[in-house]
Amino acid sequence: MMVDFPPRRGGGGRYVEELSTSISKLYPGAGIALVTSNIQFEGDDLTEKRFLRFGGTTLTFFLKSLFWGFKSEKYEVYDAHGYVPGLVARILGFVKGSRSILHVHGFPERKIDGLKYYFKKLIIRSGFDAVICASEDEYSRISKFVTSKKLHLIRTGVRLGSKKSKINKQRAFLYVGRLEPVKGFDILMDSLNKVSKNAPFKIEIVGSGSLKSLVSKDAKSNLSYHGTVPYEKVVSIMKRSDVLLMPSRSEGFPLVLLEAMAQGLIIICSDIPQFKKISSLSDGCLVFGHTSEQLATMIDNVSTLSDSKLLSLSKSNYDYILKNNVSWDKNARETMEIYEFDKK
Repeated sequence: MMVDFPPRRGGGGRYVEELSTSISKLYPGAGIALVTSNIQFEGDDLTEKRFLRFGGTTLTFFLKSLFWGFKSEKYEVYDAHGYVPGLVARILGFVKGSRSILHVHGFPERKIDGLKYYFKKLIIRSGFDAVICASEDEYSRISKFVTSKKLHLIRTGVRLGSKKSKINKQRAFLYVGRLEPVKGFDILMDSLNKVSKNAPFKIEIVGSGSLKSLVSKDAKSNLSYHGTVPYEKVVSIMKRSDVLLMPSRSEGFPLVLLEAMAQGLIIICSDIPQFKKISSLSDGCLVFGHTSEQLATMIDNVSTLSDSKLLSLSKSNYDYILKNNVSWDKNARETMEIYEFDKK
C-alpha cells in the first residue's frame, strides 16, 4: 500500500515498483496487490500483480482502500509504504488477523517536520509486526521508541549503470524530484539566477509539484523541463548528464541519489544528515550548505573544473556504488525473510 507510485515519480514509489517486481520474479506463487492513490496509466503489468488505484485526495484514498480491504479476501501481509497507507495497513492487519509491516521512507527530525512529526511517530508506534528502515540515520531515530526485535534495516537496491568515459563540454546538470519546498526546489531555482553568466552549464528538470510555476517564471535558454516521465527516460537523461543537484531541506532515504551515482553522476547536495554519510565516503558527493547563494557558488565551481577532475569525481561515486551496491533481488529476499519470520 502506498500513495506514491508511477507515473508520479518519487523514491517511495520507485522502491515499491522495484521490490514488487523482484518478489514476483523470485517468488512466482506470491500474490501481490498494489494499492495506491495514483490513477491508472499505460504500463500496468496485471499478469503478476493486481493494481488498485484509488485516485483523489488523501482522505479518499484512506476510505476507499480501507473499504476495499474490509470486503476483499484476507492477505497474509499488509505492507505499507507511507504513513496514511500505514494506518490502513495497521487497521486491516488487526481486523483480518494478518501481519502488518511499515516501510519508512522518511522520518525527519521534529524541528524539520513540525506537527507532522507527531502523526508519523504515532503511526510508527501503533503496533506493527515489523518496521523497516532504509538508512542508519532513520533506524537510529526510530530505535528510541520501537524495539530492536521489530525494527529492521534493509538497504535500498540499486541498478548498476556504466562508468562515465567523458564529460559534456557544456556541463550538464540535472534535478529529479518533486517540485516542492521540502525538496529545496525554490532554492535551486533561485540559485540559477545567481550563477555566473559565463558558467558553461545547462540544466534539465524532471518532476512535478506545487512550485512548477517557478520553472516558467525563471525559464532560461539553458534550462529544459520534462515534467513527469517514465523511469527508463529518467535513466536515459541521467546517462547524458554530469551532475545531479539535490538541494533538499529534508529527505527519507534518497534513492535518486544512489541511482545517479550508479550512472557515474557527480552529486551536489545540501548539508542534511541523510547525505552526510555518503558524502564522507565518496569524493564525488559535494555538500554546498543550505542557501541558494552557496548552491550557485558550487555550480560555478563545478562548471569550471577540468574534465579529468570531473571524471575522477564521477569514478569515486561509481566505485562507491560498486562496493556498496545492494541488488533489488537481495532487498526482496531480506524483505521476504521478515515476512517469513513474522509467520512464526
